[in-house]
Amino acid sequence: MSTGSALFVVGCDGRPGPLYGLLAEAGLALLGGLVIMARISRIRWDASTVKDALRFCWRSFPARWFLNITAVSDG
Repeated sequence: MSTGSALFVVGCDGRPGPLYGLLAEAGLALLGGLVIMARISRIRWDASTVKDALRFCWRSFPARWFLNITAVSDG
């Protein structure tokens, strides 16, 4: 259990604590990632690049989806 999850267990008095902790940690990681991406990236919508990226990522989608379900349901 991570530190954020442990704090939410104590603060929320029980069961939903780990879920709120994971949500808070994911939200902080999202904000940090968005800040970094806004600083160093340019948005460029090239259809062939997007299609290649989706083709590359699609193979790992089921594994990532089930990993997220397992992480959330593991409480």
